[in-house]
Amino acid sequence: MREVAKRTDVPYESPPQAVERWNSGDIDDFPQTTANQSIHPPNATLTNGSFVKDAYASVFAIQPSTRVRRSPTEQPLYVAPNGTVLGTIDYRVESPDDVSSDGQT
Repeated sequence: MREVAKRTDVPYESPPQAVERWNSGDIDDFPQTTANQSIHPPNATLTNGSFVKDAYASVFAIQPSTRVRRSPTEQPLYVAPNGTVLGTIDYRVESPDDVSSDGQT
């Protein structure tokens, strides 16, 4: 029986709810940020504009979804038409040095 279990896929009508709970916990685990520091994943591509610095957006989960491992090179992600995208954004705002007391430059 153990040999059969190693070689048998278990089909689900939809992904288990535990996956959504796990992914939601990842949001709570993301570090808090400050106005002076942009917190980002190590592989994030940061963008700088005139006043917005170290900006990025990153998707870390789409749920419900299923990754199918057809082969080592073919692994499509199937996504439900009505799901949720979980992601993070962060940035710093750099004020210009010549701002007057009324907020105008």
